[in-house]
Amino acid sequence: MAVCMEGQKKDMIYVEMSGRMGNQMFRYAFARMLQNMSPDQNEKLVFDFSRIYQEKKKEEMPGWEDSLQYLNTVPYTYYTKPGRILMNETSLGEKAVLTFIKAGDLAAKRKGTYARIAWRKGFLGWMNRHGIYQMFTGYDYPYTWVEGRKLLAAPFECARFPEAVREELLVEFTPRSPLLEQNRGLMDKIRSTNSVCVSIRRGNYLLYPGLDVCHADYFERAARRMQKLTADPVFFVFSDDVEWARENLTFPGEVFFESGEDPVWEKLRLMYSCRHFIISNSTFSWWAQFLGTAPDKKVIAPARWYNDPYEPPLYESGWIREEV
Repeated sequence: MAVCMEGQKKDMIYVEMSGRMGNQMFRYAFARMLQNMSPDQNEKLVFDFSRIYQEKKKEEMPGWEDSLQYLNTVPYTYYTKPGRILMNETSLGEKAVLTFIKAGDLAAKRKGTYARIAWRKGFLGWMNRHGIYQMFTGYDYPYTWVEGRKLLAAPFECARFPEAVREELLVEFTPRSPLLEQNRGLMDKIRSTNSVCVSIRRGNYLLYPGLDVCHADYFERAARRMQKLTADPVFFVFSDDVEWARENLTFPGEVFFESGEDPVWEKLRLMYSCRHFIISNSTFSWWAQFLGTAPDKKVIAPARWYNDPYEPPLYESGWIREEV
């Protein structure tokens, strides 16, 4: 829930938003974790979506908007100043250090992900003390709450942050709108069967070799594996390219395809209502399985997240890895 106003800086948690729904949810989760750490748990959230609107101009895909507005989030305000939060809300000294860190980061990036992590880790203590939370990878640092304004400018794509506020997110990441009438039959089927959500991400992933990980053989092997793990599974396929899925995938047993035309919040609800999950290397897929509450939930994930040696801290204990 958003309102267009800002309050006093001293009790603000500022967040630079980026990406679409799945990415935004990770940033929101980290902000909520910090909010819960505060003594009165009453710090105000201020979200800057300007970068998303800039990304929208470059991407033809839908979803480049404030996707959190469709969910039952706690109240947050919109950041309305021009420019980036990290530059607007820091002192001259902090700006100088951040500029130095960025210069070294660009050099380390050329040496690979682990070199970049090592470089940034050296500054995490300083940033944390100054209320600056900016780490792109390697989230094992024990972030703490500090008094004063806080600036969040990172993906925060790490399983331990949502886990810290899981009970809150299970409520706050439900759609504000009721189930669409045309999906009542599909939802009844999901709830009455041993449903398996199969989440297939294609779209712009096909343009980036580092992200193009999950192919047809992965989903078919994962489906056969799920059939061995669960009794009478029924597969429900969700994708940004439903026609490709229909034409290229074969599932062992009954299968249903979501239309591909539902709004993102409705698709999320249908997905997380399933009992089990076969996910892609996508943040949206990740959130669907996280929000699933079946006590016997099984999650099959790709054995690697990127075509890169780096393994992000997104894998949860109990997941079953399938080769890709």
